[in-house]
Amino acid sequence: MARPKKLIDPEQVKKLAAINCNFDEIAAVMSCSVDTLQRRFAALIKEGRDQGRMSLKRKMWETAMNGNVTMMIWLSKQMLGYTEKIEEKTEAQFKAQIHYKAKWGATQEPTDGKDTD
Repeated sequence: MARPKKLIDPEQVKKLAAINCNFDEIAAVMSCSVDTLQRRFAALIKEGRDQGRMSLKRKMWETAMNGNVTMMIWLSKQMLGYTEKIEEKTEAQFKAQIHYKAKWGATQEPTDGKDTD
């Protein structure tokens, strides 16, 4: 005979998910196992987390639209891809001296590339 289902308040689970509690935290508050939450409330937890993210985005948007420059900058980086990268261009110049070694072991200065043979 199966054990009776533990009574768990779905609204409380959803509210905890909305404030971004993880499965372990929700399980601790609800006095149940993580497996029980995943099995019975996975869709509800996803919905709660989605609603929590939307609420946070709404509040951030309102804060920016009310003139909070810091939030405007942060949102422009997150949503529009703006960055504060400073590009530095450097040029390197170098000179190399090349000495050719003849087959017989003597060294020879480079020529202008024209064969004299």
